[in-house]
Amino acid sequence: MKNIVFWCHIVPMKLSLYINDMLLIFKILHFLQCIFSFVACDILKLPLTRSRLEFEDYKDEYAQSFHNSHDSAYATFHVSSEGEFAQIVYFLEHLLKNQKKIELIYTSPSLKRRMRRFKDDHSCEFLRIIRLPILKRFHLNKWSTSDSLIMVRYDFFPTLMILGLSKKKFILYSASLKSSSVVSRFIKIAHLRCFTHLIPATKNDLKELKGTLRNDVSSPLDLRVLEINSRQRSPSKGAIQILNTMDEMLFSKFSHQDRFLFSQVWDYEEGLLNRTIEQSCEKMPGGQLIYMAPHNISDENKTLFKSQLSKHKDFQLVVFEKGMSHIEIESVLTRLNIKGTEKIIILSMVPGILCELYPYFAHCYVGGGFGKGIHSVLEPFVANSSIQVGPKVQRSTEYETIKSLGVEVKIIDSLQDVVLLDPSFSHESVDVSDYIRHNKESMSAFEEVLKRDA
Repeated sequence: MKNIVFWCHIVPMKLSLYINDMLLIFKILHFLQCIFSFVACDILKLPLTRSRLEFEDYKDEYAQSFHNSHDSAYATFHVSSEGEFAQIVYFLEHLLKNQKKIELIYTSPSLKRRMRRFKDDHSCEFLRIIRLPILKRFHLNKWSTSDSLIMVRYDFFPTLMILGLSKKKFILYSASLKSSSVVSRFIKIAHLRCFTHLIPATKNDLKELKGTLRNDVSSPLDLRVLEINSRQRSPSKGAIQILNTMDEMLFSKFSHQDRFLFSQVWDYEEGLLNRTIEQSCEKMPGGQLIYMAPHNISDENKTLFKSQLSKHKDFQLVVFEKGMSHIEIESVLTRLNIKGTEKIIILSMVPGILCELYPYFAHCYVGGGFGKGIHSVLEPFVANSSIQVGPKVQRSTEYETIKSLGVEVKIIDSLQDVVLLDPSFSHESVDVSDYIRHNKESMSAFEEVLKRDA
């Protein structure tokens, strides 16, 4: 009994000492960051720092602190860029729908357009958004009003860590110990020990975190799958008009098994797809629809793919230009008068509808696997499409999640392989509704953590 009492006192004491030490380290790092900012911005006046300062230095009603209206936020969130925002946006929408006031900090300029749309959809009565001050002298602690900071995945800047350590609840969502080296793993462990609560990315991460750290570690929570399910079941008004037009005049003309989606394709994968299309004529003599959505929708990339795909004389190439409305798409498809016995390639530069497209296709190839890593495979998983990818799957927690659920993802090892349009490959259908329901229950548990007194 004496031992239990001893450890009940000594463990919190050790944790408190560790947090105080780390807080001092982060303050020193922040001080060095400020010196760098002064030298780079004020003395050297480097172009890169100037553009970053312009990004950070913005003022609108959404950037004003809740302090100004003598109010406080329910919770503060930080995201790095598009991928991290996509992981948490379903929960943000849920809180705002229930009239919870939230603060949102983001790092990357790539999110500017998405944040403008997000602000347009929500009143500043409940939402505050600010760009992470890396170079600008700005006190996040004075701006933020909540007692919780929820960070998504990474971006452990000293400013953010100091802010988090000042909160009653400091939560890391999609936590993982995956690292590129022993040194980076050591640094990550040091950071993760600062959090009061960790929400793992996968079951494997749960096991590793519990075996390494003494933090409060919950069950894995996949908020992104809830967002994907919501988008595929209830597309936005703009997306539904385009999808309905394509479904009526294009998709419905071909059987589900004869539709193939090449999504997030990079230019270096063009040769692989060309060889596959050539051989598909022998494998599939009937009607066939190939929908190709490049990762890069620039005019230069469109010209590259168009020149290559037009060489396939057995296929009729149709280009959906960037910014096309559903009326313009309807006009293009009307001229084609599709019957479903043709072989058609759609080169689509239309942005913002890829997630919603997957349910219309039985088979898909997700690009990026011959580069840095595969793009999202959760979207085709929720749509119950068969999935094929390149070999770089190690960094994808989505791939790990899907495999843990017993779903086969076919890995293509070489750019010389020609196996993409194999209609015989199809994973067994998985009841996605069970996984959706599980994550909705986990989200409720996440809310309880925010409500709980520290």
